[in-house]
Amino acid sequence: MVERTGIEPVTPTMSTWCSPAELTLPAYYFYNLLTIPRPCVKDGLFKYLTPGTAIVFIIFSSQLSSKTIFVLLKNDYLTSMNSNKNDFSFNTRFATSSVDAFISDESALLEPQKIGGKNLNSPVVLSVPHGGRFYPSKMVDNADLNAMRTLEDVGSDIIVMPSINVNQCAIIANCSRAIIDVNRPRSALDPKLIKNFNNKAVTIDNDRWRRYINSGYGVIPRLSAKRLPLYGVPPTCKSIEYRIDNWHAPYHTLISETVNEASRIFQKSVLLDIHSMPQSSPKLPDIIIGDMNGRSASRDFSDIIRKELKKFDLTFAMNIPYAGGFITENHGKPTLNKHAIQIEINRDLYLKNNYKISNEAVRELGILIGDIIKSVGSLC
Repeated sequence: MVERTGIEPVTPTMSTWCSPAELTLPAYYFYNLLTIPRPCVKDGLFKYLTPGTAIVFIIFSSQLSSKTIFVLLKNDYLTSMNSNKNDFSFNTRFATSSVDAFISDESALLEPQKIGGKNLNSPVVLSVPHGGRFYPSKMVDNADLNAMRTLEDVGSDIIVMPSINVNQCAIIANCSRAIIDVNRPRSALDPKLIKNFNNKAVTIDNDRWRRYINSGYGVIPRLSAKRLPLYGVPPTCKSIEYRIDNWHAPYHTLISETVNEASRIFQKSVLLDIHSMPQSSPKLPDIIIGDMNGRSASRDFSDIIRKELKKFDLTFAMNIPYAGGFITENHGKPTLNKHAIQIEINRDLYLKNNYKISNEAVRELGILIGDIIKSVGSLC
């Protein structure tokens, strides 16, 4: 697999890791401690993690406190967040940071996670469904790995990290969107890719998801962002069931449980579903706010988000071309005081070539997300 795709397997050694004395973090942050020496691979390529690597991280994290968090975010840059002061800073060793992907067989690295919010003192719940960069090795044997990366909302999870603390939580999908798209209903199966147990093409429901499926972007994507096939050999029915049961369903369970808990504490809850979008022609604005044309959230929340965007001198649009996906549709229930809004961030604001991000731009966007959280929270 690795030789065919030209992707070099790299296993980190103990000499390249930060020592336990340099790290303080709760157990749920262990998956971010994936430090691999930059000279070993080219930017943007995959790096291989063994189950043994993850076990060491789990052992380390269980011995560490949670006062100050030093997290190596998936590769080249070290972040520091003090959970009391909510400070967050990037390591200045790099002008830009490479956002790399990882191949792993360790299930704990692939499962969706609720990060932060131990005290849950916020009516706002963050969702990052497409920032995952972990790929299960057994499911990419017959896939074009580089094509799969084009479906990632590169850096979307990094942008929300400054806002996560003991009061504010985020639901993060670690498994790549190319493997399972949690922003589609589980029924959005593509008959051109997936056969049922009787080896017959699955049927498509006559609903709004039909056009997404026909375009190749169902719950298991068939095509890359450049509309190239992802698989040489289609995934098996058993593989599809595993993806849905282990990564799709748990993601939505985490959202439902967290939103319900927030709703019990506050009069209203707001789910902010964070995405990033590629630049296209005609030119897209900096931010697109999606509230399903008013069906997933009260317009008061969209209005206050627009006010925040104006403060940052960012261009924006409402619901065009992205009004929201399955997450906003499924979890946004304004009549029950459960609101959901999708926020699409234009990657031109922060993403460079070869999966590199601008640290300064990400810092600014992190501040923006933090201000949006405060503003929408004030309406609850």
